[in-house]
Amino acid sequence: MLPRVTLRRPTPRQSGPDAVVEAIARTLKELEALAEAKGLTVGGAGVVVPGIVDERTAHAVYSANIGWRDLQLGALPSEMTGIPVTLGHDVRAGGLAESKLGAARGAGDAPCTESPDRGARPSPVPSALMFVHTYAAATGLVRPSGGL
Repeated sequence: MLPRVTLRRPTPRQSGPDAVVEAIARTLKELEALAEAKGLTVGGAGVVVPGIVDERTAHAVYSANIGWRDLQLGALPSEMTGIPVTLGHDVRAGGLAESKLGAARGAGDAPCTESPDRGARPSPVPSALMFVHTYAAATGLVRPSGGL
């Protein structure tokens, strides 16, 4: 499954979390309008961020490089748009994308790491050697058959 439309927008993080949430909501509404123009219905959206993310509660707990703390980044855009939003961790989402569409497609378990210059990618480290904590911020193990 490939995306039907891709939009890239700068993140106004220097203006604070409220500005980012508003930018996310505007982009979601723009994507929804593009989908409707093609006769499609948006069933939900995914938003991913760096840092400590509680995916179960859609809560961005802490992101040192952005300066956010305690942001309900799943609920707020959803309330503003009426579109269900799932929040995820950027590296885990990148690993999931690799397992579905990229270099790790068909590989089963795929440990993945992140680097500032290359983003999330599959790693040659055997999954048996990986330790995954609930708040893993830059390393994860993707199990596409069993979810995240």
